[in-house]
Amino acid sequence: MAKTRGYVNLITKVRDQVKFVKISSVAQDKLVSLCGKVVVKDCATTWNATLLMIDRLLSIRRPLEEVLAELKQDSLTNSEWGRLADLQRLL
Repeated sequence: MAKTRGYVNLITKVRDQVKFVKISSVAQDKLVSLCGKVVVKDCATTWNATLLMIDRLLSIRRPLEEVLAELKQDSLTNSEWGRLADLQRLL
């Protein structure tokens, strides 16, 4: 049960970061200028939306970390990025 709670907390943190980037036009513009992509937000009605969100985040990790650091927002830790990659393989 504790491992499940850890992944739920990780997904919550990821969703918060995606939400911040989605509502910040500055963050979106910087992300697009760095990698040409934007974050993807998951939704409850699409069964694989969380996987799509995770795939995108892992593919733009470095530019996303750069944007979040520039805007003084917390990013995921290295261990959280690793757990996110594990979750991606699981899904």
